[in-house]
Amino acid sequence: MEQLAHRWAQKIGTTLGTDEERIAVMAYGLTALLQLVLIFLAAALLGWALGFFGESMIVFFSVGFLRRLIGGAHAGSFNGCLVVSIFCIGFFSALAHYVLPLCPFWVLGGASLAIYLTAVVLIARLAPVDSPNKPVRSSEKRRRLRRGAFGVMVAFVLLTAAALLWQTRGGDCARYIWALNLSVLWQTTMLTGCGSRLIRIVDLRFKRPL
Repeated sequence: MEQLAHRWAQKIGTTLGTDEERIAVMAYGLTALLQLVLIFLAAALLGWALGFFGESMIVFFSVGFLRRLIGGAHAGSFNGCLVVSIFCIGFFSALAHYVLPLCPFWVLGGASLAIYLTAVVLIARLAPVDSPNKPVRSSEKRRRLRRGAFGVMVAFVLLTAAALLWQTRGGDCARYIWALNLSVLWQTTMLTGCGSRLIRIVDLRFKRPL
């Protein structure tokens, strides 16, 4: 897929008469777009086949919103990124759908509170965590991204609070609350040293030829 993105970028760049630097930027963007499309399709198909489509879509989109603003550890290989993303979406969606709703309501409420408090602290102290391919050099941009992240977190907290209230009134939304909680936990963990070490382990495997 990376080679395909580079070929497309080369053809577009040749047609437009752009230099190699711009072609490299286009190739990076096309690679990221291909990753996103493949991860979405895999998450949707997996969710539909295994009965947790709603949860997989919550994990996919909420992680995407957060990651765009706070960054975090990222696999350096195309295959590594695909495998980690698809595995985590499937695993967390399955937990949210089949296992965690069996917990009593007080566990759901307590876990939600603990996850959001931890996430706010990690975002305040560490975000945004950039990457060599997409560095954040401007202090103003860092502040803007952090403010955006807190805005998303406020929206997530309000959604969770409303869903918890609905749950107390007989609603059946615990699995969706767990899906959102696990998404926040996953993406904020990627800001930490533990998240970076985990991704480095994945890279050691997938940077080798398959």
